[in-house]
Amino acid sequence: MHEPKRILFICGASYVSGLEVVTLVLMKGLKARGHFIHCVVSGWNDGDFIGRLREEDIPYTVTKLGFFYFSKPRWTLDALVHLPQGLATFVGVKKRFRPDWVYHTSYRTVLTLYPFLREEENIFSLHEAHLPSLKNRLIYLLIEQKLARFTAVSEFIKTKLLDLGISEKKIAVVLNGVEIKNQNPLVSRPSSPWITRIGIVGQIGSWKGHEDLIDALRILAGRQTAFVCKIFGKGEDQYVQFIRSKVREYGLENYVEWKGFVKDQDEVYRDLDIVVVPSRSEEPCSLTIIESLTRGKPVIVTRRGGSPELVKDGVTGYIVAMKDAASIALRLEELIKDPFLAQSMALNAASDAQYRLSDQRMISAFENLLTRYETNP
Repeated sequence: MHEPKRILFICGASYVSGLEVVTLVLMKGLKARGHFIHCVVSGWNDGDFIGRLREEDIPYTVTKLGFFYFSKPRWTLDALVHLPQGLATFVGVKKRFRPDWVYHTSYRTVLTLYPFLREEENIFSLHEAHLPSLKNRLIYLLIEQKLARFTAVSEFIKTKLLDLGISEKKIAVVLNGVEIKNQNPLVSRPSSPWITRIGIVGQIGSWKGHEDLIDALRILAGRQTAFVCKIFGKGEDQYVQFIRSKVREYGLENYVEWKGFVKDQDEVYRDLDIVVVPSRSEEPCSLTIIESLTRGKPVIVTRRGGSPELVKDGVTGYIVAMKDAASIALRLEELIKDPFLAQSMALNAASDAQYRLSDQRMISAFENLLTRYETNP
């Protein structure tokens, strides 16, 4: 049992994405274990994150703590106008709440609040890969002076922090985790004799590799396999229309279903047998992969970013090269034609995820991190 801590979270949350989901899971879990939580939220937001804080009865304060962007003068002007009040609000919250720890989800808040922070109380959780440019090296050299710990959401992100010059002794890897609501995940059914349901979940954009999956489906359709691909999510109209045109060009209209954005994640994955995450970008620790595995879905991912750390190749899914439609098609065909292999992978995925990728594992890792630092800084 860990001694209760007072933890002040600072989360921009202009809208809810993977970072906000994970941060909310962490706050909710720590609160359930007896820790005292307060969250500072950006005043520039769509209200979704605040609504979720209210649902979980997590205390919060809204204030406009902006940043300075040379390429976005209007944003910078707005930030400058609200900066005095934003700083005063933070100082007031910090004085009243008296946190043991301040948890940052962006280096920008560390820079903005720099004079009001003490090194021994700050943690920065990095959820994105920053290139080791001169600008970024200088930024991270500066914020390191105010941070007791960096948490990296994957070994991949840890290497990026090392490239930026951060001391390894200050870095801890804490994989993202999601809530596992029961011990009976939505395990995939054997594919045959049903039509196999393939899914791609998340924002629709070129960096997500949707066109590579469509190219793979074209190959798969030519091999007389029975499947349907369900596309969940939204994206920019131009790219969505590009993908729709490829579907029409390849004659895949009867193979593809456009589902749009669905908030209920159980509803999304209940309707799928296999999930494909063909990312072209270096995703740090994909929530789509984690959510799929915890629900017993074999996942096909590209060898990019932190994705290979989440999937055990040939056991819980497959790892393929980026932009390799032929390999995606081959792996999909294997799972479709061998229902026992698909079922075995589904069970392996659920079992492995419950051990490695649960919210409780993530919360425990975070608690242990705080304890280790306090006893051996």
